[in-house]
Amino acid sequence: MASLQAFQPHGRRYCRIVESFRYEGKPRLRVLAHLGRVGDILRLCQEQRSEYKVSSVSAGAVTALHHLAREFDIAGHINRALGQPGERVQKRDGLTVGETLLAPILFT
Repeated sequence: MASLQAFQPHGRRYCRIVESFRYEGKPRLRVLAHLGRVGDILRLCQEQRSEYKVSSVSAGAVTALHHLAREFDIAGHINRALGQPGERVQKRDGLTVGETLLAPILFT
């Protein structure tokens, strides 16, 4: 599997694409491509960047449902139904149980 690697010979930072493999049981790196200096890569990417136009018919429906779910506090109702009165709402990865359950409801 290829990966991006930064290396710094003579105090200048360069990037290259490398692939790891085993030779006689020991790990080795095979350089697939030298990309150049980080600044040069960034400049080339900015020059080649173009305007992307994305249109989606279903995104508006999902956004409308999300606004309605927030207006009617669906996640809050789920949290209150599952928790005990006065108990703190459990969060995992920054989301409550109600928010976690609401996401697949909106996107299916």
